[in-house]
Amino acid sequence: MSSRLRSVILLLVASMLPIGCSLVQEATDPFAATGVGGGGIISFASMRDGDYEIYLMEADGANLTRLTDHPALDVSPTWSPDGSQIAFSTQRADLFSREIFVMDVTGANLVNISRFPVSENNPCWSPDGSRIAFDSMRDGNNEVYVMDADGSNQIRLTNSPGFDSRPSWSPDGQKIIFESGRTVFFHESQEADSAEVAMLIEQAIAAALGRTNFAFKHQIYVMDADGSNLIRLTNNPYMDTHPAWSPDGSRIAFVSDRSGDEDIYIMAPDGSALVNLTNNRFSDTSPAWSPDGRRVAFVSDRHGHPDIFVMSADGSNPTNLTQSNRDDMYPAWMPGNAYNTQDRCLLCPGPGGPQLGF
Repeated sequence: MSSRLRSVILLLVASMLPIGCSLVQEATDPFAATGVGGGGIISFASMRDGDYEIYLMEADGANLTRLTDHPALDVSPTWSPDGSQIAFSTQRADLFSREIFVMDVTGANLVNISRFPVSENNPCWSPDGSRIAFDSMRDGNNEVYVMDADGSNQIRLTNSPGFDSRPSWSPDGQKIIFESGRTVFFHESQEADSAEVAMLIEQAIAAALGRTNFAFKHQIYVMDADGSNLIRLTNNPYMDTHPAWSPDGSRIAFVSDRSGDEDIYIMAPDGSALVNLTNNRFSDTSPAWSPDGRRVAFVSDRHGHPDIFVMSADGSNPTNLTQSNRDDMYPAWMPGNAYNTQDRCLLCPGPGGPQLGF
């Protein structure tokens, strides 16, 4: 396989991967309310107007407000810790690539901060707001990068032939979890490092190994925020993806197909104490913690197409918030300490519907 063809294939794979980030800044949720939907603001991306745009809604599904209006794809919104800005991935600068943009919470003042026309996905703000982690194919393979919040000082943190993506910061900003396809599992439960497999791909892996019973399976890894001290947290022949740290740092939510379909699980930061939160024959993905850690927003197609749901952190009381006939994806909760209901109103009542009054 030529290096050019391999890059094209990886680019196509990147364009199909779900993207997003759950900001993990521990804070009391001023919106805490009775009921699972409770209070709060959730951003997400939706196809309901014909192409993917960024929307806001209250955590009970009320006061839907569109932030972006552009024919290009806008996805994967993630909040700054102070709630004043949203970073997202978009194709508006180049229809054949994605870059990271930042805008005000009103949708104004858009700025391209990654400024590299390739595949730039999964922006995730550090808890102190100074940096943004993301993944990119700028070096020919998908790796995790970090940059200052203004787009400067872009540094690659991972360097593996495997596909590294979806970074998520620990609440103290010291570590980053991500998913990686750097390990290959064989059906007989043997495994091989992706560096070995990458070489074998170039030489026609089936002929080199004399077998075709293998599969690339993403696993969850954690590393220090400078890319050092890499540790694998999950180790099984299934797909473990979409890692998201809880606000207090005690749990990691992720998605796994180990039960036969995509379900949401939680585990301790060392990979132990595994708990299955959803268990059905549908696809449940993209977990995002509420600021108080009591609820988890996620995407499910259990009603026939992807909708945004919210459930309690123990998996009980799943509630469909969007109930749209078009795809709703990539939920992200507004940080709880960014909004004071006594002196600020984000989705304020107005004559034509909810008004942005931040």
